[in-house]
Amino acid sequence: MSQPTRTNAILPFVPARDLRGLEGQFAFIDADGKIDHYHYYYGGPAAGVPFGVILCGTDVNEKSSIAVCAGGFAGTLKLSLGAAVAVGDTLEVMNTGRVQPDSGSGTRTLVSIALESGVAGDLIEAVIFNPVELT
Repeated sequence: MSQPTRTNAILPFVPARDLRGLEGQFAFIDADGKIDHYHYYYGGPAAGVPFGVILCGTDVNEKSSIAVCAGGFAGTLKLSLGAAVAVGDTLEVMNTGRVQPDSGSGTRTLVSIALESGVAGDLIEAVIFNPVELT
């Protein structure tokens, strides 16, 4: 019988670049299996779906802690805002790795629900979910 190895999907990854100071922003896994800031992926090879959220960013000599978006993260976390949001807003990821309220149209990726209000630059409490790509 298989036993769970983790009860929460917070995983250590070697970063492709220095991720210090980027806590609360989204990240992806690059072709080398390293975690990188979402900004460097946006508009890149294929789709723009993020892998997770940077909980503790490090330099390339240490592993960064990442909360995985694919449904395995239990609980809430802090997300970095790129625009003002209200409690209950569904949030989309921006090309900066930060989040903003769902624009309601066009190509976008929904990633979370705001549990606090805030303005650009704030870190607010939110719930992440498996990213949903919309066009």
